[in-house]
Amino acid sequence: MKIRSVLLPAIMMTLAWAPAYCADTHTVDLSVVYKGDTYSFAQAAEEGSQSTFSGQVSNGNGTERSLIFNSMIRREGDGNFRLQYQVELGGRGGKGKPPVQLQADFMLPPNRRVLAAQGGDWKVYLKIKARAVKNVNTPSAKDSRITANAVLTGMPLPLSLIVSPGTQSSYVATIEKNGMPYNYVLNLLAGQPDRAGEFTLQYQLNFKGTGTDAVQTSGETRLKPGSRLKTAAKGDNWQLEVRAAKP
Repeated sequence: MKIRSVLLPAIMMTLAWAPAYCADTHTVDLSVVYKGDTYSFAQAAEEGSQSTFSGQVSNGNGTERSLIFNSMIRREGDGNFRLQYQVELGGRGGKGKPPVQLQADFMLPPNRRVLAAQGGDWKVYLKIKARAVKNVNTPSAKDSRITANAVLTGMPLPLSLIVSPGTQSSYVATIEKNGMPYNYVLNLLAGQPDRAGEFTLQYQLNFKGTGTDAVQTSGETRLKPGSRLKTAAKGDNWQLEVRAAKP
């Protein structure tokens, strides 16, 4: 399976599962944090059915941003939930280029808040408030938290997100470093791990800083959770380092 070169507006694509049982309704809590501001939304989610939202959210201090949030949950045999989600948080007042767009699929223990993605001053937390479900204290052993550290003219700019084997994830973000904006487009596809836990990670990365040429790179590398940052690709003034860790 090869990584598909599709990025948001794939945010509008339809998530697809078919419920194979009498579905319960739970709540998916989303929190997008930028520095001291938190934009939160609670979405009712019926197992196996897609839930969608498009509207305005506030940080509680009068600042509003546009939000698109699609989610779908399914209970797995180990007690975890599989969560597919798509998030797009727009600029202030609903104007400007969206600074954060995410699409991913991973296993989430019920009633546990998890840092699903992070880049610069942005953090995305997700939690499934599950009813009448036994809590599971450990996430899926096959999931990984992937860190992709793009170094441009000596400036390290790490992104991280939780991914499941065999699923594609996309992360589009504008990150500020020393007052300068950097634009990221990252696609990931993690393969199935072998008995030692090692897996193949396919990646596509586009990134650009102010006054620098855009960098585009793609390829694949082998990773094992707990390993150190590994150089996956490099050029004259940039390099891409990746690592995997347990969620």
